[in-house]
Amino acid sequence: MASMNILAALNILTGVAFPLWALGHCFFGYVLFRVLLAINGLAGGFFLGAYVIGLVRQPPTQADVWVAGIVGGVLLMLAAWFLYRAVFAAAAGLTVAAMILHFWPGGGTGAWILMAVAGVLAAGVVFVFLRELLAVVTALAGAAAAVVFVVDQWLWQGVPREWLLQDPPLTIGALIAFVLLAAAGLVVQLRTPRRLARRFGPPPNRRPAGNTNVRPKFTRV
Repeated sequence: MASMNILAALNILTGVAFPLWALGHCFFGYVLFRVLLAINGLAGGFFLGAYVIGLVRQPPTQADVWVAGIVGGVLLMLAAWFLYRAVFAAAAGLTVAAMILHFWPGGGTGAWILMAVAGVLAAGVVFVFLRELLAVVTALAGAAAAVVFVVDQWLWQGVPREWLLQDPPLTIGALIAFVLLAAAGLVVQLRTPRRLARRFGPPPNRRPAGNTNVRPKFTRV
């Protein structure tokens, strides 16, 4: 009985927290970048630690899972706060690789090579152009997560993988909602005063000292 109450409470908590998490990324991914990334690191590190302890100890106790999850969550949260650029780039690369694996599950060696190349390229692009891509990436990711959550929880109560082919009107509505929500989130992020992002957003790119606007000799008239 107690376990059922705990599961019900977790379901309610997930139903409230996940849409807030998705909308937070969609509309405030740039302003609260480091805060949101640290939260993601805490959650991801918890599940990673629990997974690792499950591989090391067969079977792990509840105490083992909680301790490993908390340790992993704190470590990854600190890494996300202080090494935000590298962590965000790595997450982008892993996301691209996971998408390729999802849509090409039986690709064999070719799929793995494509995953590695695309993942490294995505991570490198995000690492170099973090500030320029941050608003776009977080707006798209947050909008997609919010739309999928609404469809899954409140319309179908568990959407199968092939739901896109089974109900075209729902597909069109979901795509329209995704585009509108992502566009709204991007507009809000781009119009948010940059002074609000100085504390929790990515720092400005460093410029070399001196006057960088001097034209080369061969372009002077």
